[in-house]
Amino acid sequence: MRTAASSFSGAFDDNFAATTRVDVPPERNPTMFNPNTYANTTYSGGAFMEIMQHLDPESDRRTPHDLAPKFMPLQSTKIEGAIAGPVANLTLTHLFGHQEAESGPVLEAVYRFPLPGDAAVTGVEIRFGETVIRAELAERHEAEETYDRARSTGHQAVLVTQETPDVFSMHVSGITPGETITVTTSLVQRLTPVATAFELRLPLTPAPRYVSDAAVDGRQEHGQPLALAADPGHRLQLNIRIDGADEINSPTHKLSITNSGESASVTLSDGEIVPDRDLLIRLTLPSESDRPTLTVYRESDDHRGHDYLLALVNPPTDVKQEATTPREVILLVDRSGSMSGAKWQAADWAVRRFLSGLQPDDCFSLGLFHSSTRWFSRVSVPASRENIDAARAFLDDHTDSGGTELEVALSEALSCGRVSGEYARHIVIITDAQVSNSRDNLTLARTGEGEPDRRRISMLCIDAAPNSWLVHEMTKAGGGQAQFLTSDPDEGDIATTLDEMMSFWDRPIATGMSLRINRANLWSMGRKIQEDEENPTRAGAIDLGDLPSGQAIWVVCRCQSGDDPLDITTFDGEGNVLAQTGHAVETASGIRQLFGAERLTRLEYAASPISSRRRRFYGQSSPASGELRQQLVEESLAYGLICSETAFVGVREEAGKLVQRGAIVPNALPYGWSDNFSDVILESRSEPRASIADMDFAASPPPYESSGAVFSMRQESSFDQDEFHARRRSENRRAPEPERVIFSGVPETGQPVVTLYEVERFDRLTMFDRLLVNLSGDIGDFDGELWFFVGSGSQPRARVRISDVLDQGGERPLNLRVQGGRSLRVELHLETTGTTAPRLEIKLLSGRSW
Repeated sequence: MRTAASSFSGAFDDNFAATTRVDVPPERNPTMFNPNTYANTTYSGGAFMEIMQHLDPESDRRTPHDLAPKFMPLQSTKIEGAIAGPVANLTLTHLFGHQEAESGPVLEAVYRFPLPGDAAVTGVEIRFGETVIRAELAERHEAEETYDRARSTGHQAVLVTQETPDVFSMHVSGITPGETITVTTSLVQRLTPVATAFELRLPLTPAPRYVSDAAVDGRQEHGQPLALAADPGHRLQLNIRIDGADEINSPTHKLSITNSGESASVTLSDGEIVPDRDLLIRLTLPSESDRPTLTVYRESDDHRGHDYLLALVNPPTDVKQEATTPREVILLVDRSGSMSGAKWQAADWAVRRFLSGLQPDDCFSLGLFHSSTRWFSRVSVPASRENIDAARAFLDDHTDSGGTELEVALSEALSCGRVSGEYARHIVIITDAQVSNSRDNLTLARTGEGEPDRRRISMLCIDAAPNSWLVHEMTKAGGGQAQFLTSDPDEGDIATTLDEMMSFWDRPIATGMSLRINRANLWSMGRKIQEDEENPTRAGAIDLGDLPSGQAIWVVCRCQSGDDPLDITTFDGEGNVLAQTGHAVETASGIRQLFGAERLTRLEYAASPISSRRRRFYGQSSPASGELRQQLVEESLAYGLICSETAFVGVREEAGKLVQRGAIVPNALPYGWSDNFSDVILESRSEPRASIADMDFAASPPPYESSGAVFSMRQESSFDQDEFHARRRSENRRAPEPERVIFSGVPETGQPVVTLYEVERFDRLTMFDRLLVNLSGDIGDFDGELWFFVGSGSQPRARVRISDVLDQGGERPLNLRVQGGRSLRVELHLETTGTTAPRLEIKLLSGRSW
C-alpha cells in the first residue's frame, strides 16, 4: 500500500490567522457556520432528477432516453466518530463500486450529499483498491481544473466541493468494474444547545429548496439533489462514541446504546437503514441542581502558541422563582410596510406570549415603530394583569404602518424612564432590519457601554440576511443577542420559532456575566472582550450577558498559550464568582476548527454577491467582494477547512482507462413523500433541454461547469417562464378551502404521542394561515403540544402548546405551506398520560390554494 499525492500543493500556513485581523460581520448564535441558515430553517422540500452525462457532440448519437442514469454505484454510507461534551468529531465514509456483471464501462459517480450546516469539513481521503490518496485543499477553480485534467487523461480522482453550507458534491472518476472505492470525509461539529440539552442533527438526504429564476445562477443555490429514489439502493450505518453524557436518546430513530464507564457506544438498532430522514441524537451533560456549572474544553496549538477554548455555562437544574432576577424589558416592534403579512402576525403573537409570561415584579414597556413610534408608556410599568391586558389592546388598536425609523425608536427606548432597583434590563427589537443609517444606530447601541446597569440591546430579525452585519454589530455593541429567522412558509413556522427565541429573555439567575481567563491576547467572535485596564496584554474577560434560567450559554475563543495552568472563572455583574474550573480543563479535538469555521462564516457572508436589496443598504460603499474572496481562500487554506471558494481534490498518479459514462447517485426520497412524485420528476427531466418552467422548483445547476467535462442542463431557452407560471396559476387556481376541521372529539391519552390527523398526499399547494383550538367539558389540567409535520417525519414545522393558544383567545397564526404531492401529519404530545381528556376541536384556516 502506498499514498499518492495530488499534482499540486496548497498553503496551510496558519500564521495568516495569527497576524491578520479581518473585520467582517459576526455570525449569529446558535448556527455557527452557516450564514444562509435561519433559526427555523428545515430540511424538507421537493426533489428532482438532474441528468449529467458525458457527451461528444460530434460522434455521440445516444437519445435522451439512453442518457438516463442506469447505475447506482454508491453501495453504503457509514458515520463514525466521537462526541466529547458539545463537540463532535465525525467521519462520513462512502463506499462506491459496481460489479463487472452489471456493466463494463469505466464510470464517474456524481453524488450530492448533505452535512450539517454547522459542520466544518476538515479532510477527505480516498481509497482506490489498495491505493490511498489524501485529498488536498486548494482554491476551487484550481481544484476543478486538476480534477478535469485527471479525468480526461484516465487518472482516478476525487473532487469534493461545497455547494451550500450544508450540501456538498462529490465527483469520483475512474470507477472500474469490480474495484471498490472508499471516500472518507472528516468533519467537526458543535452540538446545538436546546434548553439544557444538546442536539446533533445529521441530515441524511438533502431536501431541496425553492430556487427563484433570479437566483439560479448563484453558487449558493446549487444544493439540490441530483436524483431521487424511494429506495436509493444504498444504506447507512452509525457507530459513535459519546463521552460524559447523562442521557442519550433520539426522537427520529431507534438507537442501540452500550454503556462502558463514562462512555457510551451508539449504533442504530436496525443496523442499516434507508437514509430518508434526518438523524437527531439528543444528549444531556452533567449539571448541578443548585448552582451554575462551567465546563471548558481545550485544544492546544503548540507550534503557533495558541490555546483554543470552548466554554459552556449551564444553569442549575432546580431554579426557584426567588433565585431569579426580575426583568425590565422594553419591546420595540417593527410596524413598517415590509413587516406585513406573516411577519406582522407572528411578531404580535410573540409579544402577546411574552407579556403573558411576565411575573408581577417584572416591568415592561411597548413601542410600535415605523415612520414614527407609538408608545404604550414612556416609563416601564409593573407587569400587572391590568397593564398586560391594556398593552394587548394597544397592540391590537394600532395597525398603522410606514417606513422603518429604527434610530428614532431606539433613541426613545434608551431614554425611557427606568424603575429603580436590581433588574435585568433589556431592549428587545423585533424587525426585518430594513434600515441603512448604520453609523447612527451603532452609536446609539453603545449607549451605557461598560455600565453595570445598562440596557442590553437584542434583536429578533425576520428575513434580515441582507443587513445582518448591522444587526450583529448593534447587538455586539449593545451587549445583547442577535437571532435570525425566515418567514418562508416552506421553513419552520415563524411563530413557533419566535416563541422559542423569547426564552432567551426568561428571568435570569445571573446578570452581567463574564468569563475571565488568565491568558493574554484573548479573541472571541461576536463577543465583547473586557481587557485588564492595568495590563491589557496580560488577561481578559469575555462578556456573556445574562444567564437565563433554562438556557445554556457557550463561547469559542482563542488565547495565547502560557506556562501557568489555565484558570477560568465566571462572574456575575457584581463580581461574585458563579463557577470556576479549578484548573480542571478537558482536552478535546476540533475546537481550533470550530474557531476557524466561525471566521470563515463571517467572510462567506461578506464575500457573497451583492444583491439588489443589499445595494440599497450599502450604496456605493458595498464591500469589495474580490478582496474578501481572496481573504476567504487564504483563511480556508490556513485552517484546512473547505468553503465555497475552495475544494478538496485528490488524483492517483498512475493513469488508467478513460471515463466512458457518468452515473448519478440518487438521494433517498424524503420520508413522507409519495413514490409517484419521483416518477413525475424523472419524466419531466428526461430530455436534456427540458425547460425548468415545467418544474415546481428551479433546476439546480451542476456542481461546477467546465469545458466538456459535465453536460449542463442550463441551456438557452426562449420560453417565457413568468408567462408560463402566470398562465398556469390562472388556469389552476381554485377557491381556497376556508376552514378545515382536522380533529373533533376526545383524544386518546394512553400514549404520550397521538396522531390526530394525517393526509398522505395533498393534490395541490395549500397555505394554512391560522390555527383555531377549542376545549370543552372537564378541562382540568389537560395540556399538550400540537406538532405539525410536512413531508419529513423527523422535524416538526410547527410546535404549538394548547394552553398558549387558549390563553390568547383560541387563535394563533400558522405560517404553514404544504406543496402538492406532500403529506401533512399532526400529532398531540401529551403532558401526562392515562388521564381523562376533554373534547378537543382543531381547525386550520386556509388563505391560499392552487
